[in-house]
Amino acid sequence: MLNNSLPSPFLRTRRGDRFRVTMENELPEALILHWHGMTPPEKMDGHPHLAVPEGSKYEYDFTVENRASTYWYHSHSHYRVGKHAYLGVAGMLIVDDDEADALQLPSGEYEIPLVLQDRRVDPSGAIVPYADPDTMEGMIGNEPFGNGVHRPQLEVETAIYRFRVLNGSNARIFRLARSDNKDLIIIGNDGGLLERPAKVDYVDISPGERVDLLVDLRNATVGDTVLLGSRAFMISNSLAKEEQIQRQGHPM
Repeated sequence: MLNNSLPSPFLRTRRGDRFRVTMENELPEALILHWHGMTPPEKMDGHPHLAVPEGSKYEYDFTVENRASTYWYHSHSHYRVGKHAYLGVAGMLIVDDDEADALQLPSGEYEIPLVLQDRRVDPSGAIVPYADPDTMEGMIGNEPFGNGVHRPQLEVETAIYRFRVLNGSNARIFRLARSDNKDLIIIGNDGGLLERPAKVDYVDISPGERVDLLVDLRNATVGDTVLLGSRAFMISNSLAKEEQIQRQGHPM
């Protein structure tokens, strides 16, 4: 984790602002941070060859040129991305701009950043350490976590909420849907706000992806419980076979 926070600190900036961060590596292995989805100069982007050893620092200093969107940052250490994400070395980064501000979307307590992850939990409730079973495959957990909390809950009003969702898992795909079977409204994705909202009954989000959702609870009854769950799904045999062929053709 970063700054003894799980998930790592939530960061927010604006297009055109100067972005300055000092990373101090206290891990017993090399570390560098990558600003996922953003387009800073090469030396600020967190390429693995820039990783610094334990006890060293790395200074980030660049102007934010990207449009308003939900981005994230995570370790980019060679062969350690999955492990570090599992351990919490990753967090959400939001960029605002005047164009997005003019839309007057839900904000303040009605805007919920949500970092979804899965972790492996043993029968005693303890989190199982990352086993690094396969460098390229990651580690699938058996329990969901939101913002570092196991099966979190949130008391809400009968209002419209904006959920900025990041799949911070290292391997799991979530198929997000409401337990009351009502629509989710997608207003943005990795690239920022969409041209127009889209109503869906579920949305798939794979590791590293972000989705910007409106959840309309105005017709809910006080005392109701609405879950944002992950539906079961299967990858088709054709897709699985194609994936296997691609892996065989591209050994890592």
